[in-house]
Amino acid sequence: MKEILKGNIQVIEKIDDWKEAIRISAQPILKKQYIQSSYIESAIQNIEELGPYIILVDGVAIPHSRPEEGVFSTSSSLLIIKNGISFSPKTEDVKLIFFLAAKDNSDHMDLLKRLSGLLLDNEQLLDQLLLCSSSEEVLKLL
Repeated sequence: MKEILKGNIQVIEKIDDWKEAIRISAQPILKKQYIQSSYIESAIQNIEELGPYIILVDGVAIPHSRPEEGVFSTSSSLLIIKNGISFSPKTEDVKLIFFLAAKDNSDHMDLLKRLSGLLLDNEQLLDQLLLCSSSEEVLKLL
């Protein structure tokens, strides 16, 4: 994940809206033209329709959509929100948003597997990521 996230990590104190958090989280890969803006809006629409299914573990969201919605290159980005953002009254506030964009189903499964392994195999990593104040610090942890 380190090589995929390099140059795609942002740290902010707070944000008031989960939709805006998703848009901000995707900005690094949008600027690199790995995705179209329609892909970001599709990811938001999925959450509006299906609920916060993208929250895989407490405090971590993994927004994504279908490749045909505007993915040019498989990529991922990370937004750390120090104060967290609510996606739903039924879920814990999200502090880490890993925005995923996969050009096909195989890459999608590979990204999810790598990210799940990273997060589930090391519970302390989540706490350590939240202490980071720069992308350089995040990369050192990974």
